[in-house]
Amino acid sequence: METMKRTVFVLIVVVITIIYGIVGALMFLDIQMMTAPETTIKVDFLEINSDEAVIQTTIEVKNPNSFQLITRDFEVVIVSEAGTNIGKVSIEGGDVPSGENRSFTGVAHIRFEDERLDRIATRITSTLGVTFLGFITKTLPINVSVIASVDEVVKDLDAPVVQITADFSDLSDKGVNFTARFEVYNPNPFELSVHNMTVAIESDTGEPVGSMLVPGGMIPAKRSVVFNGTGMVLIEVLNAQTLIVNMSALAGAEIAGFNKSMAVSTTAQIILPDLEELLSSETPTDVVIWGDYKFTWNGVVLNVTLEFSNPNKVTFIARDVTCAIYRVDGDREQLIGSGVLEEGVIPAEKTTTLLQGEVEIPYSKFFTSDIGRGIPDWLLLSVRANLTIPGVDHSIWIGINGYQDLHPFK
Repeated sequence: METMKRTVFVLIVVVITIIYGIVGALMFLDIQMMTAPETTIKVDFLEINSDEAVIQTTIEVKNPNSFQLITRDFEVVIVSEAGTNIGKVSIEGGDVPSGENRSFTGVAHIRFEDERLDRIATRITSTLGVTFLGFITKTLPINVSVIASVDEVVKDLDAPVVQITADFSDLSDKGVNFTARFEVYNPNPFELSVHNMTVAIESDTGEPVGSMLVPGGMIPAKRSVVFNGTGMVLIEVLNAQTLIVNMSALAGAEIAGFNKSMAVSTTAQIILPDLEELLSSETPTDVVIWGDYKFTWNGVVLNVTLEFSNPNKVTFIARDVTCAIYRVDGDREQLIGSGVLEEGVIPAEKTTTLLQGEVEIPYSKFFTSDIGRGIPDWLLLSVRANLTIPGVDHSIWIGINGYQDLHPFK
């Protein structure tokens, strides 16, 4: 019985040994027939400027074999067309399972120095292998070169994106101060210069009303930079509803000895503010009304005087000036006289006495009315006028009221 057990055990060991030997031989034969993996190399310029470029190398390995592959460290060397090593980076390797893909990525910084780089070569070396029973039984070297054209990168120069906003301030007889804000976005992966920025400003009718020059500058890759410009537009621009701002400039890049430039232009419509928004908000335009009543044979004559204190830097013209006199008894009032005053000029930043005139009130209306008899409780003096700016169609409608107490000794 003991002898039979030993015999069975020996047979099992022999069978297992034979099976392992057959499997090992088949695997070894399979390894010897290892198919070279499909290797794809991709070189991208992440960033590029006049001094250096940031290059990303992506290595994709596809394993077509029935067993796992092992990749040892990749060495990436970037060489100029003249054969100068200008960049180097090591990429850690790893396992590539059977029938699967795996990507390995590394980033290198290369400097251009004084050398013009028409083309660069990316040389990649590594070793692929397979392990069996803990040992590498077969290896396959990889040696790949990829040519990239710097010139092609520069040719793909994208136009910058420009957004325009504007503010108006300091209205004066000379015009309206105009501040423009140009936000320029650089969509390229390299630094861009924007210069010779000229701005032509038109009204919505196409009439030129101003211009300005805006200093340009450098814009980093994938970034925005704001350039400000100030100027003055003609005061007649206030007759328009919108302004048309036309900006033109020259954008360019200098990369690895290559110079690329392109014309850039954009147009924006700017809505004009109301006239009241441009006037002084700190100090109001004060108006004082004076009424001097005189009794004559024919009636009561009212001498009207208006005094303007104009804090603004712009001159006004008072037009369509009317004067009305109301008899006031209690809470009721009735018109008893009216007249028209001549227009007058209100100089900028001055206090001026002007707009004098007379209004005659017959005694029949002064002492007798539908709301009362005898001397009224009050006389209400009301003046209305349009304030306009020379050259501007818009106006400001103003009203001034003054009361005269005819019973001072109540």
